[in-house]
Amino acid sequence: MGEVIALDHFRQRRLPEPEPAAVERPQFTAGDVWGRDYTDEEAILYGVFKVRDALLYYTSYDPGLDRLLLDVLEAAYRVAELGQRHLRRCIAPLKEYILDCIDEDNVKHMKTALILMDLIEKSPTYKS
Repeated sequence: MGEVIALDHFRQRRLPEPEPAAVERPQFTAGDVWGRDYTDEEAILYGVFKVRDALLYYTSYDPGLDRLLLDVLEAAYRVAELGQRHLRRCIAPLKEYILDCIDEDNVKHMKTALILMDLIEKSPTYKS
């Protein structure tokens, strides 16, 4: 049941800080990457989340990354309305971000992330 409190008392209350989620090493399998139809929204979502997993594992948290990923998701969702060119424009900054993050330790996963972005970008408009 709800509790009635004074507005000043409510403003003074603090929520506990969320605990950071444990970031696990990304798992990419050839069948998962190459075996999907990137004209399908579910496959696009899979690809974007796999890219996010890789970037979060190898880099520190950057709120700008979430914005880039959301822009790609929105452009992919609205590709029938906004066009393939808009999707390419949204993917380009994310690819640059991935390229900036590549080093000797993560080259395999970052190349796979770039491949996923290419597959999403180059796939024809998804089915309605």
